[in-house]
Amino acid sequence: MIILLLIILLNSCSKDFLDKNPTDSLSAGTFYTSKNSIDMALTACYSTLQDVIFSANMPAIDCMADNGYCFNVSWYSITNITQGPITPTSGGLVDKVYSYSYSCIARYNIFLKTLGKYSGTDVNAELKSKYEAEARLLRAQKYFDLYKFYGSVPLVTEPVTIENQYQPKVEASKVLAQINSDLDFAISN
Repeated sequence: MIILLLIILLNSCSKDFLDKNPTDSLSAGTFYTSKNSIDMALTACYSTLQDVIFSANMPAIDCMADNGYCFNVSWYSITNITQGPITPTSGGLVDKVYSYSYSCIARYNIFLKTLGKYSGTDVNAELKSKYEAEARLLRAQKYFDLYKFYGSVPLVTEPVTIENQYQPKVEASKVLAQINSDLDFAISN
């Protein structure tokens, strides 16, 4: 009886049964179905500008040099930067700029790839170009932050997958070229 029950249960677990979109979150396969959903995704790209390090506290970054004085010296470990004891595990501003910029770039790249595949008739070619220009402008800004802080960084212009998750740093001049390319596209569109 138990063997028969196990055979029935194992056969019922077919690929169609297990291959489902998440029920507790949005999925790219089911989300990008209309102009409204693309507008919401672009709005989510703009929401990345709200992080405190890149908005309200941006003037405090001048405290890393002699351009300013930071009253809250523990803010994102700025004193580590001004005094020099920075290591790969320092955390604070050093880690935040890098990790947050790449999480934003990942969002922009997913949006750009999905927008390129969108075939709905409610978004014409001109509007698609405008949306792409806006996302590329945001990506240029994040790469400029990375360029300012680090110079040579990995240049990721496609969504990250298992196959391409480890990417080497490229020369700072290539990062700057990508920034200029994104800005030129944004200006012309």
